Amino acid sequence: MRRESSKDNNHTRYESFGEKALERLTTNTAADGADGEHLPESDAPEEQQQQASENVSLLVQTSPEKKYSVESLQPFSQYLNKESSSRYQAIVLKTWTGDYESPYFEVGLVHIKNGDHRNGVVRALRVSPFHVTFHPLDEAFFEYVHSHLYNAQAQSLALEHQQKKQSQKTKNWGEGQTTLSDEQTRAAQAATEADYANESEEWIDLTNQEEYERNIRRSESELTTQEFIRLILMEFLRSGSSDMHIEAGQPTGRIRFRYDSEMFTRWDNIPFVKIKQLSMGMAETSGKDATQMKFKDIDSTIKVRALRDGRAADVELRFASQPTLYAPSIVLRSQLKPIRDIGAVGFLPRQIADLKAAYSQKRGILTITGATGSGKTNTLEAIYAALEEPDIYKIIEIGEPIEIRSARRTQMSLRPNTPFSWWDAFYSCLRADPDIIGIGELRSVEHVSLAINAALTGHLVLATFHAASVEDTLSRMFQMGLPRENLSTGMNLILAQALVKKLCERCKVVDQHPSDVYEREVYKSVGCPQCFNKGTRGRTAMTELLYFNDEVKEWIQNRNLTARDVVHKAMDAGYLIPMKAVAREKVLAGITSEQEVAAVLGLVESKRQYANYSYANAASSAESSAIQETINQHEEIIEGEIVG
Repeated sequence: MRRESSKDNNHTRYESFGEKALERLTTNTAADGADGEHLPESDAPEEQQQQASENVSLLVQTSPEKKYSVESLQPFSQYLNKESSSRYQAIVLKTWTGDYESPYFEVGLVHIKNGDHRNGVVRALRVSPFHVTFHPLDEAFFEYVHSHLYNAQAQSLALEHQQKKQSQKTKNWGEGQTTLSDEQTRAAQAATEADYANESEEWIDLTNQEEYERNIRRSESELTTQEFIRLILMEFLRSGSSDMHIEAGQPTGRIRFRYDSEMFTRWDNIPFVKIKQLSMGMAETSGKDATQMKFKDIDSTIKVRALRDGRAADVELRFASQPTLYAPSIVLRSQLKPIRDIGAVGFLPRQIADLKAAYSQKRGILTITGATGSGKTNTLEAIYAALEEPDIYKIIEIGEPIEIRSARRTQMSLRPNTPFSWWDAFYSCLRADPDIIGIGELRSVEHVSLAINAALTGHLVLATFHAASVEDTLSRMFQMGLPRENLSTGMNLILAQALVKKLCERCKVVDQHPSDVYEREVYKSVGCPQCFNKGTRGRTAMTELLYFNDEVKEWIQNRNLTARDVVHKAMDAGYLIPMKAVAREKVLAGITSEQEVAAVLGLVESKRQYANYSYANAASSAESSAIQETINQHEEIIEGEIVG
C-alpha cells in the first residue's frame, strides 16, 4: 500500500510539474521583433527541462534563441504535409536520426497547450510521442513561414532535397559491408522472394497442352468462367490470329477472330449472361475494375506465357473495351510470331538496299506509315532485329504498351492513367545516352518536332505514322508547319506499306482473263481444304519507299514544290517505286492476284472496268456465235436448194 501511494504521489508530482512547466513556457514566450524569424529564449532551468523530458509523453521545451529562415526550414517541410501544418498550426524545425534509424523531430506549435494539436502532429509524423519535442511558436511567424514553405516552388525544392539525400544513401552500396542484423537480412530476403512471386503471378501460363486438349472437347456450358477464358486465350494464340473480339448481343453473343484481315466466328450463340461474365472476367484478368467498363473505355494489357515455335514466350496482349448497348465489347490484339527477317517482310531487293542505307546511318528518322493493321509493328521488329544483331548499339524503345519483347534492347512500357507520360519517357531516353530510340507513333506536331530534334542531336529515331502513302505523309508534315529545312535534314526515310493476301500454293490456277497485259502467266485464287476454301493463305507487304538523298532533300526544301511534285520527281528519277508497280511485280511473281491487289489499294474503278470488259467480251462472243450460227443455217439452206 505504501508503494502504491508513492507511485500516485510521483505521478501527481510529474503532472503538476508538467503543467507548471507548460505554463511557465507559454507565459515567457516573447515576441520575436519585427520580422518574427526566431524562437524565444527559454527561462526554464536545464535540469527541470531534462526532468520534464523524462516524465512528459508529449515533450514541451523551449530552446535558446535561434533564428530560422525559410531556406533552413525548407528541407523539413516534406515530413508534415500542407493540410496537417495548416490544421494544427505546426512547423517542423529540426529532424535527426537516433538509434535503430528512428527519426526524431523538433516541432514548433502555435497553440502549444492544445493536446489535440500535439497528438495530431504526432499522428501526422507517424512516430512515437517520445520522438517529438514541441516548442512554442509565434502565430505571426507561423503564418509567414507557412505561406512560403508550402507553395509549389518550395515543395519542388523539398522534393529535390529528398531525392539528393536518398541518392547519397545509395552511394555506400556494394562496399562489401552490411549494417543489417540477421533478422533484418532474413526479412529482406523474404520480401524479395515475395516480390518475385507476385511478378510471376502477373503472367498467365497458357503452355499446358493437356489442359487445352481436355477443355476443347467440352461444351461451353460445362466450363467455368475462368476455364472458358483460358481456353479462349489458348485458342486465340494457337490460331495465329491478329485480333479477338468478344461481342455481346441479345439474347446471345459471339467470339470472333481476325485471320488474314478477315473476321470469322469461332464461338456463336453464347448466352448473354455468359458473355457478360466473360467480359467481367477479362477485365479482372487485365487488372482493371470490371465495374468501370459500363461507363468508360478501358485500355490495358494481359500478360500471358504461350508457346512460340515450341518454346515458352512472354506476350503482352493489348486489351481494349468499349461500353456498348448490352455489355462491354472487348478486343485483344496479339503479336505472338513477329517477323525478324527483313527479307521475309515483302520488300523488293532494291528497297531492301535503300532501307539498309537508311538505318545504317548514325542519325535521322525512319518513319513507317500505314493504316491500322498494315504490319507496321512487324516491319519495325525486323528493323530492330537487324540493328540488334551486331550488339554494338544502345537501343531504347517506348511503347504504349510494348507488344514484342526483346532482351537486347531497353523497353519502356507506358500505362494509361499513370504519372509517367510519353514526354517523361522521351526525356528520360535522351538522358540515358542511347544510339537508337524507338518512340512509337507520331501523333502531333510536338511529337514530330521532338523526333526531329532528337535526330539532329545525333540519334537514330524509329517512329510510326498513320498515312496511306509517301505523298500523304509529306503532305501532312508540310501542313503541320514544320520547317522544311529541319524536315529534310532530320528525315532519312519514309516507308509506306499495306498488306495483301498471298495465294494458296496448293490451289492457285492460271488466270485466263486478266484485266491487264502481262509478260507471263498470272494466277488467281480458287480455294481448297488447306486454305479453308478461301484461296489465300498468309499476307505479304506491298511497300513504297523514299530514301532522302541529297537531291530529294533539295526538293523538300523548295517551298514552291508540293508533296505531289516531290513524289513525281522522285518517281521520274527512279528514287521511288510506287505501290502499284510493287503490286504488279507481286502479281507477276505469282504471289498474289489482281483481285486481291485491287481490294487492298482501293482500285474500285479498275475492278468495275474489268467487270465491264469481261461482260462486253462475253456479250460480243455470244453475239458473234449467234451470227455465225445464222450464217451456217443460211448456207445449209442455200446448199439444199441448189442440190435440190
